[in-house]
Amino acid sequence: MPFTPRTKEESLEEIKNLVQTFSRNYKSYTSKDYDEANTRTDFIDKFFEALNWDVRNDGAKAERFREVVREDKVKIADQTKAPDYSFRIGGQKIFFVEAKKPNVNIKEYEAPAFQVRRYAYTAKLPLSILTDFEEFAVYDTKIKPAQKDNASTARIKYIRYTDYEKEFDFLWNTFSKQAVENGSFDNYAEEAGGKKGTGEIDSALLDLIETWRLSLAKNIALRNETLSLRNLNAAVQKIIDRIIFLRIAEDKEMENYGTLQNAAKQADIYGSLKKIFLDADKKYNSGIFKNESWINALLIDDKILKEIIDELYYPKCPYVWAALPVEILGNIYEKFLGSEITFKNIKGGHTATVEQKPEIKKAGGVFYTPRYIVEYIVSQTLGKKLENLSPKEADKITVLDPACGSGSFLVGAYKYLLNWYLEQYTKSEPAAKNALKENKIAETTRGLSLSVEEKKRILTGHIFGVDIDSQAVEVTKLSLFLQMLEGEGKELHGTQSDLFRSSDLTILPDMSANIRCGNSLIASDFYANAQGTLFDDEAMIKVNAFDWEKAFGKMPHGFGSPNGLPFKRGGVADSNPCGNRKGFDVVIGNPPYVNINTMSEYHEYFAKHYGEIHTGYNDLMYYFLYKGISLLSTGGVFGMITSNYFLGNDYAKKLRLFLNKNVERIINFREAKIFQEASVHTAIVFAQKGATKGTIEFYTYKNSKAPQSVELNEDYEHSELVRKDLGDTWIVADSSSSAIIEKIKKGAVYLGDITEIEKGSSSGKNDAFTLPKKLAEELNLEKDLLRQNVKNGDIHQYLYSDRGNVLIYTDNDTDIKKYPKILEYLKSHKKELSARNEVAKGAYPWWRFERPRNKAVFDAGEKLIVPYRAEHNRFAYDNAQCFNDGGDIRAIVVKEHSPYSIKALLVLLNSALLDWYFGFIGKAKGKSREYFNKPLAEIPLPALEGKTLEEANAALARLADAMLSAVQKEQTAVSEEDKRIARQRINALDAQINALVYKLYGLTDEEIEVVENAR
Repeated sequence: MPFTPRTKEESLEEIKNLVQTFSRNYKSYTSKDYDEANTRTDFIDKFFEALNWDVRNDGAKAERFREVVREDKVKIADQTKAPDYSFRIGGQKIFFVEAKKPNVNIKEYEAPAFQVRRYAYTAKLPLSILTDFEEFAVYDTKIKPAQKDNASTARIKYIRYTDYEKEFDFLWNTFSKQAVENGSFDNYAEEAGGKKGTGEIDSALLDLIETWRLSLAKNIALRNETLSLRNLNAAVQKIIDRIIFLRIAEDKEMENYGTLQNAAKQADIYGSLKKIFLDADKKYNSGIFKNESWINALLIDDKILKEIIDELYYPKCPYVWAALPVEILGNIYEKFLGSEITFKNIKGGHTATVEQKPEIKKAGGVFYTPRYIVEYIVSQTLGKKLENLSPKEADKITVLDPACGSGSFLVGAYKYLLNWYLEQYTKSEPAAKNALKENKIAETTRGLSLSVEEKKRILTGHIFGVDIDSQAVEVTKLSLFLQMLEGEGKELHGTQSDLFRSSDLTILPDMSANIRCGNSLIASDFYANAQGTLFDDEAMIKVNAFDWEKAFGKMPHGFGSPNGLPFKRGGVADSNPCGNRKGFDVVIGNPPYVNINTMSEYHEYFAKHYGEIHTGYNDLMYYFLYKGISLLSTGGVFGMITSNYFLGNDYAKKLRLFLNKNVERIINFREAKIFQEASVHTAIVFAQKGATKGTIEFYTYKNSKAPQSVELNEDYEHSELVRKDLGDTWIVADSSSSAIIEKIKKGAVYLGDITEIEKGSSSGKNDAFTLPKKLAEELNLEKDLLRQNVKNGDIHQYLYSDRGNVLIYTDNDTDIKKYPKILEYLKSHKKELSARNEVAKGAYPWWRFERPRNKAVFDAGEKLIVPYRAEHNRFAYDNAQCFNDGGDIRAIVVKEHSPYSIKALLVLLNSALLDWYFGFIGKAKGKSREYFNKPLAEIPLPALEGKTLEEANAALARLADAMLSAVQKEQTAVSEEDKRIARQRINALDAQINALVYKLYGLTDEEIEVVENAR
């Protein structure tokens, strides 16, 4: 009988009935004879069914989609392996419930609380529940559990059954199925959490693994003096990977529990581990445990290995390894891969230390892609390709991540494929019978699941990846293997494992042909004209050239090449070097965001091989966008999350022209930080090679807070970019806004044609060239070289603030000897000024200021200044020859033929209309636009003539003077009343200005409404 949802009122009545039943027979239910199994059946199941959870799966949902999974109770070292219930939405775990019989004192007894907290903490669930129906305790499971914790530690809510009616609103609004679906559960978890001691498992486990790495590295370096740094890194990685894999396998009952623990009790621990590794190699045969003589020959002290192994087991270990999601392990390893072991010289030799990799430091760190982003990109690419296919047709689909890192996208794709195939094989009784017969699925205690052999086939046939970091390649393989073994258990132990050992079958596949180590962007022709040191080991490792045709040429379905053209060998085109050149059907990932300015050794190669997009100032991710789309098969689909700066960056012009031919949809998150630890702002790019649809779907996320999922709802503003109208500058706007933009541009005079726009000054040593005005007066510094100092934050609409500093401006025309006071002052900073890079290169004398390039613009009698980055237009008037000392402000002066005066431009540029317009053309960096020369030059101004122009100029100038006076009064206002009156005057003038500007541009009332509603 299908499950029937209750109304809130019906739910309350059911729970009241359960309470009454429990009260009538209280002594019986709280006796020692009433067990946990009956408690679950009689009360706990019914309690959660009243909250609209289909506990018994009456809706007959597929195993992966059932709402509540009831676990078998398995004891490992006196600890329960899993909680009784896992509550899920769409297959995703939301919270756990641990059940006890009413005879247990939940409020005071520590063990059950520690039990559910430990499991939920490992699974990275925010809240979980401990209940015997008589008591109901909610725990914040983001707080790391410790064996000595009291039962009350991390408990955020405690309810007795007699209070269920009084607390019903809380129960319904937090733990009902509806509450989870509408976000109330998440809101409560966020509000109730965050107490002292909260620590995500990611960072806690990362710290632990980092500790292991450092202690192992130091010991191995000390005991194995001839080992190279590269091999030291590899050895430590391999040993940690092996130990973690085996410990997880123990908790999954694929290995005997305590195998590693027993090895740690032996006299020669590493010797015992080597035997375990050898057995594991025979059983799994995946490369993780590959028998390598140099690894076997390592000398490692027992003390180090014993400390590591002890921390893998209860009571020292707060984790339940079987519950650790693969995504969490990938998250941990992603950050782990951001650093490396190096040698630090000390007296008498060197020791090992761990430092952030140089390329990671340049990129600002390593940031793992949130699971919901991975799942969305996978569903919108691989999911779309699988639509309406049969399993046989789907067997041809190939998925690539060309910068796979720890493998998060490939794991997401593999998980999607596993679920898809299982659903196809079990969607009907005949299909299931046939799949069982062909050993594609197997019957388990939990129902039908994919067989191990089918999981292997899916993995090796569909999943492909490349990464420049050899350690990342190994972590990707490990993550994929762990995903493959998800849901497996004792079936792979004992007799089953003996079967694998005694036959040609192995549990895990060899993924060495699928997951490759190399530089996705650079092939071996990089060395065509190279000589000498470029062939040194370190240089070769750094470049790590990768030939796609050699690596994947023997794939059953071929692979792609740039622009669909044949690859060249030795400069000669090979018509078909690797068979069918179909290409990859799906390309996904999160490429590195690194500016290539510091990669001068690659510029010539990039210019030659990526000339269609190369400018010399690109971000590395531009090339991954290009390469990934180029590697697509005909009809293949592409999805990557990238920095969103390519949408407006001047250096991305060529990339935008390339994307215009291929992109189908973009989701721009603007200022919302998808990567919480990074300042980068992102977008998701979906493409299909040679996309035929005439428009690009464009979605802009309107909120500043990062979403918890990607759902294209009212939080997103939708636009369509018409391909034929797109040049190298993209203006993202809906149809109404686009029409207004075209109207104000038609026949316009552009700001760049009637003004000089100059980038501001930057000394490189600002503290040497700037000083307080009072100090300059006390030192009697020569005023000829002093300028009022202004920074970005000082600039407001119409006026700027005086920070009380002056700037010493010296250039090549300055005879510094004529200014002895300034020379003396600068000499006090001579050492630091002489250390400047350009000075060190002999570009100019130590006392010369660097910029601006056109000093006359900043020295003009009248000019406008604007900060280089701001949320809205902030143009200020200056007639005091101010300068800035960094921050790249822009200065604007009118040319002789300008139809507009400087004050008229001041009003126009600060108007609501041009503020609205610049939002479309200013390169976005989070909330801020960037006021660089080119977008400023592209601001359209009304093309007026004769008397109309004279009248407009006069009216705008009058409003400018009035506004300057009003803003000045607000800045100098003493009382709140004075400020209020000044603000009223400013608002009134602002309204007059906007009305005049709308009129000058000829906007209709409907068009004005569009602009005003967007402010």
